Amino acid sequence: MHGVSGATAIRWYDAQSVRSVDDALPLMSAAQRIGAAHRRDLAERIPRAEVGAIVAAVQAALGVCCGAHAAEAIGAGSYRRGQPSSNDVDVLITRRDGGPNDTLLGKVLDALRRAGTTLHDLTCGPKSYAGVLRLPEYQIFRRVDLKVYPRETLPFALLHFTSGAEYAVSLRTHAKSLVPRLRLSERGLFLKDAPSSASSLLVAESEQAIFARLGLKYEEPWERFVEVTPLGTALLP
Repeated sequence: MHGVSGATAIRWYDAQSVRSVDDALPLMSAAQRIGAAHRRDLAERIPRAEVGAIVAAVQAALGVCCGAHAAEAIGAGSYRRGQPSSNDVDVLITRRDGGPNDTLLGKVLDALRRAGTTLHDLTCGPKSYAGVLRLPEYQIFRRVDLKVYPRETLPFALLHFTSGAEYAVSLRTHAKSLVPRLRLSERGLFLKDAPSSASSLLVAESEQAIFARLGLKYEEPWERFVEVTPLGTALLP
């Protein structure tokens, strides 16, 4: 259940005599209660077509906020890897027009609600949103994460949120093998312990460019499951 780890459940069971979800409700945070209310829906896999419909709804909301071609919504995670179903929906948002990012996500959420989408907020910030969503034409609530990235960071975000878990570990391990203090994240390539405001050591216009600069074979999203494939010398600054 969302927000309740196994350790938390055991602690409640032992110390609070919790024996059911209803027993646990007084101990839960607001986000945990949302997860509890929709736990049966959230346990179901999301068909690929429905994931696509959610991504399309976010794109339509972007069109309302800033124009049809001013921003882009991209479905990431298992959806971008071509899987037939997903546990949740990851949508990356980026502006094409160079406009401000700080207020964009709030406007997208407002536009979704005006279009009839039901949203329950788990966490909500200026550039990251986690919630439970139901499109007006569907009956089931789904977990969704929306994240806003600048255009120059998008290739790193796509790489981070598309790769399978094992593949992501292999990517980070490869980066560290080049330079022990090198850290690859959704924001770029950094030296460990660099200040949070530091610029990425690598500017890349595409995922292909990141693979090339790290000395790796480019692999399509649906190929990113186990390990990266080194090709030759990395081209790092």
